[in-house]
Amino acid sequence: MTKEERRIPTPEEKRQLRKQWPVCYICETSFDGYDDSEIQYDHIYAYAKGYPQELSNFAPMHASPHPGKLNCHKDKGTKAPIEYKEEFRIKKLLTKVQGLGDLCPKARPVHFEYDVHLMEGTLDGEKVRLYKQEIEGKPIYYFFHDIPSMWIESDDEIQLRPLDTRITGLILHLKHNLQLLPSLARLETASGKIKVFDGQHKAVAQLIGNKAERLPFIVFIDPDVSHLRNTVLEAHTKFVQQRYQPSHVDKKLYDVYRARIEDFQGGNESKPFTERDILFPDSKDRQRQFLEATIIEGLKEKTEMANELLARTVREQRSKQPFLYSSLKRFVRRFARLEPVDVPTGHPDNHREGELENLAFILEEIRKETIHGRWNPKDPESEGHKLARTYYYDHTVRIWLEVLDESIPFALSMLAGKKLEGPVCYRSKFSFEQEARIRSIIERLFKHGLWLNPENRPVLSSSFDLDIRNLFAKHGLDYVHCSKV
Repeated sequence: MTKEERRIPTPEEKRQLRKQWPVCYICETSFDGYDDSEIQYDHIYAYAKGYPQELSNFAPMHASPHPGKLNCHKDKGTKAPIEYKEEFRIKKLLTKVQGLGDLCPKARPVHFEYDVHLMEGTLDGEKVRLYKQEIEGKPIYYFFHDIPSMWIESDDEIQLRPLDTRITGLILHLKHNLQLLPSLARLETASGKIKVFDGQHKAVAQLIGNKAERLPFIVFIDPDVSHLRNTVLEAHTKFVQQRYQPSHVDKKLYDVYRARIEDFQGGNESKPFTERDILFPDSKDRQRQFLEATIIEGLKEKTEMANELLARTVREQRSKQPFLYSSLKRFVRRFARLEPVDVPTGHPDNHREGELENLAFILEEIRKETIHGRWNPKDPESEGHKLARTYYYDHTVRIWLEVLDESIPFALSMLAGKKLEGPVCYRSKFSFEQEARIRSIIERLFKHGLWLNPENRPVLSSSFDLDIRNLFAKHGLDYVHCSKV
């Protein structure tokens, strides 16, 4: 079966779409003043990822090349419209939000009672367990709870800072990932107010991105405000209390996962198990965290890209290794299966071993094209090292991973004559023909002339994904170019 050609809606279908979508799908503003040549009809969900081409998967959007007019289709870069629409919504909302106070201006007072002997309390009828720290002999009581957003407000007496530029990335991150740490608040029992003094970025991210109605908090009961203000100040400056490298967190997750497997097997290492056997008590987000950490641990034994060439921090990357740990995690999220497998270990339909081989193969081909014979921190001014450094700027890696994520499934689908099902790497070890196609894609990606032009480096080294996407699009560096045979 040959792959269906990418289709364009007919004039009659375009008229139907304009009736269904009287405004731009992305920005939701009018098409008044735009003729049909300034409107693009695109797949809502990416066709390259196997989504259907029924009319219901198309929508119109602004695509004017004229200055002063909207071009939402170009602005989205290589993102699917469904993804960019959400990013656009978030950024538009953030223009009106300077902090948590704009979303939760005034807390609804709550009724709180607690018993320090029983170490429990009730918060508007909801039971909470109390915990205690003793500071210089004085007990400080607190509790963990998911607090309704209507019960919280920003603590203007302690809150140190407004939202910074990282908030957009955090919002998008928490739409797909587990929040590892709660926000912090204090409860004034006299007024019944719960005031957020730290972690407002996480709270805002959950409210905007996930439209959360309840948020995870540690709540301190009537703490000394002056003392707490000083603690918060020092915790964010000279005595950082909350610094967790992702690699450390992942290693701990892997250790916990292995311990669970050992408990399940009861000393019989050959006893088969399914991932659902081990992970069934956990939320979907936590399951993904465990599986991601386990895959990364497995890759350490198979490729330098997950070991010797891996930088845990940006500082390490500048002086030692080229590949950021955060980039490795993005790679795994794009190409691996991060849902539990129901098939037992050892069964032919359990492809975890093949997945590791396939992931390692792609990483090794990337290493050969971008690092081998080039990366040399001892000679940072050499042209080879400069080129390798250009490949591995954090935001540039994000964009070329997007290109690979479109190119490889497309090419393998063409090779097989049918749509590729499931994550790219979760299957039996790639065949010789599949490896050859992937190798060609990676070679075409990194030998494109865009990389050799020094005038492009300021954009490639920037932290603006959209600018980098636009640069790729301008030079035709996309899945069409990379997938050519």
